[in-house]
Amino acid sequence: MSKKTIFINFSGQIFFKVLSIGLGIFTTRWIINNFSGEEYVTYNYVVAYNSIVLGFITMGLPYIVQKVFTNHSDENKLRNFWTTIWLLRLASYFLGLLFILITYKIAQTNSLFYIIGFYTVQFIMISDFNYKSVCDATNRSWQFSLTDFITKSLLLLLLLFFAYQISTRAKLNYFSIFILFSIACGLLGLLLDNFFQRKIARFGVFDINILKSHFSSILSLSVSSLIVSLYINTDKLILGYFTHSNPVAVGSYSNAYKIFEVLTVIPGLTMPVLASMIKRKTDTSDVAFIHKHINRGVLISLLLGIIMAMVILVFGNLALYIIDVHNRYAQEYQILKSLSFAIVFMSPALLVSNLLIFFNGEKESLIAIIMISAITLFIYFLLISMFSAMGAAFASGISYLLDFLFKYYFLRRRIKFNFTK
Repeated sequence: MSKKTIFINFSGQIFFKVLSIGLGIFTTRWIINNFSGEEYVTYNYVVAYNSIVLGFITMGLPYIVQKVFTNHSDENKLRNFWTTIWLLRLASYFLGLLFILITYKIAQTNSLFYIIGFYTVQFIMISDFNYKSVCDATNRSWQFSLTDFITKSLLLLLLLFFAYQISTRAKLNYFSIFILFSIACGLLGLLLDNFFQRKIARFGVFDINILKSHFSSILSLSVSSLIVSLYINTDKLILGYFTHSNPVAVGSYSNAYKIFEVLTVIPGLTMPVLASMIKRKTDTSDVAFIHKHINRGVLISLLLGIIMAMVILVFGNLALYIIDVHNRYAQEYQILKSLSFAIVFMSPALLVSNLLIFFNGEKESLIAIIMISAITLFIYFLLISMFSAMGAAFASGISYLLDFLFKYYFLRRRIKFNFTK
């Protein structure tokens, strides 16, 4: 793969994603301006709860898709693999619904409509990640960024120009309108990605042997995804518990975390691509050579994390002003500054997470995640009980640092096992 192709892909990916980040900030502003304080707290609880549900049903399929499309080139096998994975993904939707019906009361809201509606929105998003994984593996990530920008643009336009008219005529609240428009735009994104990747991600026939061959990976990554969702998304639930669902505390932390999440999109997009490039380049048994390129990738990822942290420190206050013009939530900038520590280590953590799986280290990844989650949950309870929303921000930074350190250690162990046994 030529350097020119790599440069064009990264440039296009970053360009469209920066535009999407701007759209995301204004969409968040629309939510804050149109949701009541109670609805905004409910919205954050629903998102956090559904993220846990999706962790239960994600099964690590995006990782597996990228791993297979990175390491294999047999067109017929890829077609059957793609079909099998998609059927498994569709079946997982109903598994998630069953999980919701059993556990939805822990979401601290009794609105089953909101929970299932937003679950559908988020499910469409993780389904679309199958195409993102294909793009990352084949160095075509700019195409996924383009379709993501198109759908986010359409969603914002619908919210700005049609939400009021529809809610007035149909007597629907803005929360319902947001869910309906998000589902429509998400489905459009799926169709666009299917069109762009039709020559690479083609459908074949269902093959049970594919599921059998990947069963161990799916099982390990399913448990890993559930645990990660639990310890990443319980921060708001724990914060709500200790602050008695105080709208100012929960809203301040949620606003800061939304800006943080918007900026984490950049490492979230670039690190999987970098991981695929490193894996292809290190298709050798020379352990020293492999470690050299991995360490080089870690340095690049740390540099990206530092840049993102500086962006938070310089432009974070402006971004918060855009989404919260009336300053309804105190302390949000101080919380956001504390979260800048987290984004520094998030980039290398994402890189080594992908590499660990590409080197067949799913079980090691699960072990690392169990250890990290146990420590992180203790830190969440301790710091949030002592420092409220600021404690949640500090705990998030510590969790990403632990994620990087543990997985980097297991990655080095896995490479040594693969090539010196």
